Amino acid sequence: DDHRGGAGSSNNNSVEAKVGEALAAGHVLVEVEVPDADVGLIIGKGGSTIKMIQDTTGSQIQIPQAGNPDNPSVRTISVTSPTRDGAEAAKVAIENLLKSKPSYAAQGNPTQNTSS
Repeated sequence: DDHRGGAGSSNNNSVEAKVGEALAAGHVLVEVEVPDADVGLIIGKGGSTIKMIQDTTGSQIQIPQAGNPDNPSVRTISVTSPTRDGAEAAKVAIENLLKSKPSYAAQGNPTQNTSS
């Protein structure tokens, strides 16, 4: 169930390894917490959405295979980019995807009652 593909991606430490390589090359790391249930939204059909974000922002996005050890309902996505702007742009793109999803907006702001 590895959506990233590529060599060595079956290794559990592949996210850490790729992030480590990027940081060693002087790249900027930005982390984004995403509800585990919404990871598919960011990956997109056949990886199309994640590829589009990477292509438009010039960043690399690493999604761990499982939720965070202390909170399995959340996955911390690592975004690396040669520039801070690229990393931040990818983070914003991910956050906008989540905001556009109805259930996320409802969770994030349950008092969103327009009939005041």
